Amino acid sequence: MDSTGNEYGIFSSKTAELTETEKFALLLGTNGNVLTAKLYKGIARHKNLIAICEEDQETKKISFAYQTESAETVCYGEKSLSEALRTPYDAARKSTMYHTESFRMASVKEPLPTVNEVGIRAALIAWRSGVVYRASQQEMMFYLCTKTSEFVFHIQIDGHNVYCGASQNSVFDLGLFAGVQYFRIRNYDDNTLPFCTSHAFFTKKQQNLRIPLEKCRYGECVITKEGYLFCVKRYQDAEIVLQGCGDDEYIYCKDEPCVERIE
Repeated sequence: MDSTGNEYGIFSSKTAELTETEKFALLLGTNGNVLTAKLYKGIARHKNLIAICEEDQETKKISFAYQTESAETVCYGEKSLSEALRTPYDAARKSTMYHTESFRMASVKEPLPTVNEVGIRAALIAWRSGVVYRASQQEMMFYLCTKTSEFVFHIQIDGHNVYCGASQNSVFDLGLFAGVQYFRIRNYDDNTLPFCTSHAFFTKKQQNLRIPLEKCRYGECVITKEGYLFCVKRYQDAEIVLQGCGDDEYIYCKDEPCVERIE
């Protein structure tokens, strides 16, 4: 909660989850066969819809619309989605939901610690806790991370690559543990890959993730029954690189430009 009484954090119900910061609100939900991700932008309670993505799970059809930072509209699929843009945010909705995680906003001008100062684990927590946002005609990216949760709303126009996801992650001394992914809208290439399946289960999240540290191997991605261990591959004082699945690398930088920081 800030000095004006605005309450920030994660709010959940059986069919939806809302994450609110000072400048953004991300609403993930399911209504029958339709999964929806909605992103609002503004200040405190005064936000408007800037991006929406829907998937009909029966037809596997994905549609989206978003507004670029220069106020242009990009739309694919259902054109009616573009008509929903600029809809006002309903801040009262969170009063009907459970408040599952709280956080406070920090100044983006405050310097972040280096690896040498605090170590890998504390550096990853500090560097990841915040919001990255950009929106052009070619790509829309929204990334929000708290100490325990990670949210992504990503659209790449070339190839209609869409990913809206929510997961519970935990940082440990040698990397990041990805335990539970509980919301996903995914469209990639011809959609035959296993990770293109979509789902939503807001009530089945684990509150306390057990990290199988005994299986951690430096420089590797280790798949366990509990989740994925993305282990440190290399690092410098202001950059940490984790080994992802396959050839993927997850790169975290101290000076990544964030529009908001979370304490």
